[in-house]
Amino acid sequence: MIHFVGAGPGAADLITVRGAELLKQADLIIYAGSLVNPDLLAYAKSGCEIQDSAKMTLEEVVTRMKDAEHKGSAVVRLHTGDPSIYGAVREQMDALEEAGIDYDVTPGVSSFSGAAASLGMEYTLPGLSQSLILTRVSGRTSVPDKEEIESFASHQASMALFLSAGQTETLQKKLLKGGYRKDTPAVIVYKATWPEEKILPCTVGTLAETARENGIRKTALILVGDTVGHHKKGIGGDRRQKAYKESRLYAPDFSTGFREASQNAGVHLISFTDKGERLAARLEEGLSQKGFDSDLSSGREIPLFEWVTAHFKKGHILIFIGAAGIAVRAVAPFVKDKREDPGVIVIDEAGRFAVPILSGHIGKANEFAKEAAQITGGTAVLTTATDVNGLFAVDAFAEQNGLTIPDMKEAKEFSAKILSEDGVSLLITPREADRFHLIPKCLILGVGCRRGKKKEELADFLERKLSEKGLSRYAVAAIASAELKKDEEGLIACAKEWDVPFLTFPVDELKQVRGEFTDSDFVEETTGVGNICERAVAAAGASRLVLKKVSENGMTLAVGLKEVELYVR
Repeated sequence: MIHFVGAGPGAADLITVRGAELLKQADLIIYAGSLVNPDLLAYAKSGCEIQDSAKMTLEEVVTRMKDAEHKGSAVVRLHTGDPSIYGAVREQMDALEEAGIDYDVTPGVSSFSGAAASLGMEYTLPGLSQSLILTRVSGRTSVPDKEEIESFASHQASMALFLSAGQTETLQKKLLKGGYRKDTPAVIVYKATWPEEKILPCTVGTLAETARENGIRKTALILVGDTVGHHKKGIGGDRRQKAYKESRLYAPDFSTGFREASQNAGVHLISFTDKGERLAARLEEGLSQKGFDSDLSSGREIPLFEWVTAHFKKGHILIFIGAAGIAVRAVAPFVKDKREDPGVIVIDEAGRFAVPILSGHIGKANEFAKEAAQITGGTAVLTTATDVNGLFAVDAFAEQNGLTIPDMKEAKEFSAKILSEDGVSLLITPREADRFHLIPKCLILGVGCRRGKKKEELADFLERKLSEKGLSRYAVAAIASAELKKDEEGLIACAKEWDVPFLTFPVDELKQVRGEFTDSDFVEETTGVGNICERAVAAAGASRLVLKKVSENGMTLAVGLKEVELYVR
């Protein structure tokens, strides 16, 4: 067996654990001496033969590997960085395959990752670049015509250039010709992560000069793009030319399999005049910088009814820049329920007043009116009684904490008591109650089923079992199962209808979950684990079971309770 091993970018301790172990076991190590840090050879055992491939031809390297394999020796072919990037390994693998010799590959940390780590930067920043181009300038080894630097430069993406440090004059011309600005941030990283590493920030317009002044001709990586300017403070000055947008992953309105999105956080603006459009653009930029997903439209280009129809029912925040009457008439046909209506805000063209006119609390109109006023320098005009009087707002509290209000009439009566300074108490429970209460999303449903079960049958089964236990469907935070059920259409459709994530876990992971479970020999023979539903509940984060496994007509259910934290703002 021949082991191709990625040595990493340079630092001896950045080789992978697997790679280090293979070096320790090797009888022969053939390493790229011109590029690999010789400190890595300290991993070799006593008596290991070490050869430098920089002084060998391909035929000599392959012949040496074949001879060692025939003797039963363990061979490591040590390449710089990761073998898959400019590693010249394919021809070696082809030769081994022709000889009937088996091989494997251990990946390594590439120099483009090592350079980014040294800089404390990220290649993929929303709003700047979501792509990274790994390439090289054409030289003694040509590149295909379609892969010339000018072609790639036209995309304005982040770019990492290998094997190009000796041609920075040519590279600079090609980058500029392709479309990068002269002031586009760039950096030359000489021997990334090595003890003698040098970081030389510059711009595309000063790239060649910087390389020349610092004597850089080889063993350096060149990084280009607006993301490159966003590096660790104190490295050669700040070259940030453009602001990036924060990742949507942690935004409040972004759902994942582990966290539900706050509702109504997508923001859509519409304006009707030149002045209004300028204000809308200013608001859109400000909201985007705060991490909100926002866009703007012109009421002179799109029919207003069409715009409202597209966004209202999806629960998006609507901001009208213009007269309040326009907004009122536009949304009136769609107004339905306080729990479902999105926030609607009106802002005058001068940006002096931001007025929530619909769904101030649950729809977040009050919150976004405040955000808008901060951006425009205006005033948020709040008219909801609890805000005016500085009192606790139960609907705002529910929205902030992801709680369901089962009865809006009772919520209104609750708020009236607060305004009249009557004594009130608030019950928060996942169970059905005969008094005013809020329902937290704190239940995990572990579900197993026979293949092909329909959504209707599954939903009926789940709802009945929850009801028998006195639990509310609105308390369900997720449906969980084994990974072998990840494509079960009935479960997927049920989770979608209930607007909760469908989480699945590998059987091996379910086996390792600790706890007392109702295991079944039949289930274990069929699926590889003795119990799916109870174990899936625990794997999904529930702290305890409130309903152990129940079965009916090829369906099983267990219900777990997970802890939730509540906040009063």
